[in-house]
Amino acid sequence: MQAVTLPSMVFIVLVIWCIVTEPNNARANGLNIAMAKKSSRVNVAARAGPSTMPPKSSKSSKSTYVSSKSAVKSSKAIKDTGPKETTVFRVQTGNGVNTATAWKFGGEGTTNNASCISCTESGCSEHYRSDLLDQWETLGISRVRYSIYKDCTEVKYVLFNGTNSNYTNWFSLDRVINSSYTDIVSYYTSLTPQEALVVFALALIRPPIFNFAAFAILDGGCGQFAHFLTIEPYDDYNCPFQIARDYPYIWYNTGTTAAMAEHLLAPLDVFDFADTAIVTIEY
Repeated sequence: MQAVTLPSMVFIVLVIWCIVTEPNNARANGLNIAMAKKSSRVNVAARAGPSTMPPKSSKSSKSTYVSSKSAVKSSKAIKDTGPKETTVFRVQTGNGVNTATAWKFGGEGTTNNASCISCTESGCSEHYRSDLLDQWETLGISRVRYSIYKDCTEVKYVLFNGTNSNYTNWFSLDRVINSSYTDIVSYYTSLTPQEALVVFALALIRPPIFNFAAFAILDGGCGQFAHFLTIEPYDDYNCPFQIARDYPYIWYNTGTTAAMAEHLLAPLDVFDFADTAIVTIEY
């Protein structure tokens, strides 16, 4: 057996040492590289500042949003099932077309174009008449409001009970709910049948062909107490409120109680002319 020389033994020891220590060095180098990369990312993030990305919504916030949307839908559904208010008629003063005829039958001088709904005197050349008038008894109408306007302000009104009414009998004393005239019920209920010559009249006609008034609330004819009326064409002008001017015109009591119709002969401090009248329904 050949003897191992000293140089050969030293070489063998070095080889064994390298084999044993190399994995440890590799692991150390890998760790150092990983740490260096991590340090680099931290430094980049620090230079970039805080993140601008919004946080993801949690399930709880999403649930709240859905619940909120459901509440909005629910409130809309409730609103949609409530009473509706709509204009069904508007008087166009001075157009020469009978108001009562326009209300009842429509035809020439009337329109269902909603652009004619206006609170001004010059809002349209025709009476506005909604097609809903022909469906009156099927709508389930609860209230009817007759409003008189001047300078786009509702100056007088009468609110009627529209339940189980038709498009002509709603305008009656026994259906009055409220009014800007405080005595509109008490005054007329105090009259005897002989005294109450007119009272409430949607269409007051003097035979054989002449129309007297429409939507009239007054106690008889000339020299009687009145609240308001719409003057239609007439054969002569015997009453103080029958003025030679383009018809129809709306003549109303500016006070809160009935007043003598003859006051029109004096300065207009008791009676005045309105721009238009509008009928709205709630159903």
